Amino acid sequence: MSRSLVLPALLAAAVATPCLAFDVSGAINAEYWRSDTWSADSHSAAPVWDLGGSIAVHGSPIRQDLLDLSGNLDYRHTRTLYSEASSTGQNFTYAGSASLFRRSPLSLGIGASRNRYDFTSDGASATTGTTFSSNETANLGLQIANLPTVGATVMHTTTENTGFAGLNNKTDSTSMAASLNQTLGPHTYAAAYNTSWNSGNYSENNYRLHYLNLQETSEISKDIQLRVNDNYLLRDPTLQASNNPRIDDNAFGTSLSWKLNPVVTTQLAYNYHHGVVSAPSALDREYLNHGVSTNVGYAYTRSLSFNANLGFNNNQERLGDTNRRASGEQIGGGVNWFSIRGPWQYNAGGQLNVGLLHDQTGTNGGYGASATTSVSRRWERLVGMLGYSGSYSTNLSAVSGWTFSHTVTANADVDVGAGVRLQNNLTASASRQQDPLLGTSFSRNVSLLSSTSWRIWRVSLSAGLTDGLSGQPAGIADGLFIPVAYNSHSAYASVSTGVTPAKSLSLNASARYVTTSAPERATNSETGLTGTLGYNIGAVTFSLEDQYSTGGSSGITQRGNLFMARISRSFGASF
Repeated sequence: MSRSLVLPALLAAAVATPCLAFDVSGAINAEYWRSDTWSADSHSAAPVWDLGGSIAVHGSPIRQDLLDLSGNLDYRHTRTLYSEASSTGQNFTYAGSASLFRRSPLSLGIGASRNRYDFTSDGASATTGTTFSSNETANLGLQIANLPTVGATVMHTTTENTGFAGLNNKTDSTSMAASLNQTLGPHTYAAAYNTSWNSGNYSENNYRLHYLNLQETSEISKDIQLRVNDNYLLRDPTLQASNNPRIDDNAFGTSLSWKLNPVVTTQLAYNYHHGVVSAPSALDREYLNHGVSTNVGYAYTRSLSFNANLGFNNNQERLGDTNRRASGEQIGGGVNWFSIRGPWQYNAGGQLNVGLLHDQTGTNGGYGASATTSVSRRWERLVGMLGYSGSYSTNLSAVSGWTFSHTVTANADVDVGAGVRLQNNLTASASRQQDPLLGTSFSRNVSLLSSTSWRIWRVSLSAGLTDGLSGQPAGIADGLFIPVAYNSHSAYASVSTGVTPAKSLSLNASARYVTTSAPERATNSETGLTGTLGYNIGAVTFSLEDQYSTGGSSGITQRGNLFMARISRSFGASF
């Protein structure tokens, strides 16, 4: 559609046959909570009554998609009784929006919302608190054939909190965003710019933000493609403070790839990254990286391919008055293979790289290797996969030090029969890094996900652990098959089940456990049980929920129980 046809199209939509339509929906809720806490020989209970309601309206007073209006109101009143005092909370939210010419070349929209929460506590001395937030938005979209697609949004957000002591905390943010994209034959480009003005009582809330992203792709010919990407970020404080840093970061990359023939592909790439982070009373950090690389791929057969790469890097890093410069060259190659033999599928690949690192200590050799392999098989009722990947690198890409990481993955999908299906995934990984400035670190992550369903039943299991170590470990260990003496630990496990014995009845239960420990810190752990029941009678919903938890640290244990009952009546109408 040409520019000259936009106005006639909008006028035609405006004078079209009116179509008045409105939808109204809402709900009225009533809840009762009771919170019990046991600690040593003490016990406290706090019953809570929660009443509320909501209503939403959506309509098209002229014609649907020409002018659409919507609005909603939500109100909640909560009262909590303690042994010596009571508290009351009132939460009121209202919002409205309008969109114009939603399905036309030019679309417009506006919206606004307000939320106010008042809290009052009647103790030895009455205390109050208020939180107020507001949001206003406006957006524009323009989409015309043979012209760039344009989008723009303006938003203003304000939050103000007045605490019990009368202290006021306010944040204010105004943001603008604009985007532009178009395809011109073999060329596609996109640009996006975001900026915001931010202020508040705390120093870290006072800054300007700019973000720019540019992307371009060109199909120069059938076999040649050019890609360009540029990202720029500036966080500029308007109030100087040690916790309000200035961040200036720019990342640029471009690549040119082409097919020499049906089996040979080549790519040439350049990457640039420069950034400065500074703040009062802190050392400035600056980094500058350049990288040039080329890669050649050769498809020897449909299942076997080779690749070769060559790269040059230059890195500069500054922390205060300390500077570190390094440059490097690396060359390498790899192979990838896959095969399908009956129900079996095999995948394997490997990469080797060697290079030189030049820094203040002189010239040092570097090398690296990586490998991936997996095997999968399909049986009549079982699909299984086992995979492994690992990599090691030292003094490559102009980065001194070394890194090592590897991952094991296992999947099993079992059809037991009679409608029962089991899905399981296990992932375990470990990494180790040694940096001349940051020292040595070791970490391990293991996660297990399992789920099953049978007719009206559902069961899921989730478990995992994370371990870490700072400093040099004793002995030789990979961190996964040969573990080290990790000194920080975190583990969790949860299981949940649900059943729907009738269309209007649902039952759910879950159990969870989590524990954490670290050097010079007390071990924390918690165990929880939850059960819920939901029942629908037409537009009325009843629900019961009970949550029990126990846990603590340093030998101090605390138990708690939360019971909730809820009834909700929903309604709706269209006219």
